Amino acid sequence: MKIYKLRVKNFRAYEEIEIEFHPNFNIIIGGNGTGKTAILEAITMLLVLSFWGLTMPKPGTSNRKISGWSTLSMILMNSFRWKLRPGEN
Repeated sequence: MKIYKLRVKNFRAYEEIEIEFHPNFNIIIGGNGTGKTAILEAITMLLVLSFWGLTMPKPGTSNRKISGWSTLSMILMNSFRWKLRPGEN
């Protein structure tokens, strides 16, 4: 599995950004506080949610007051196929 594109809106240091990744090798560089870790956190959140089959709560469904919502999306290039089936080894 390779990441082709990442879209982030209203997440940490980013108002809106779209990153297209090279298929073989990528380096994220920048000064302190420019959002390098935010990119990695967005990728981590999307992969964890995808792995566990979870979704982000929709606006209006939480009891907590939240000032705004972030939008994260990722497009993957399939380099292999992976399936998890309960009861199979």
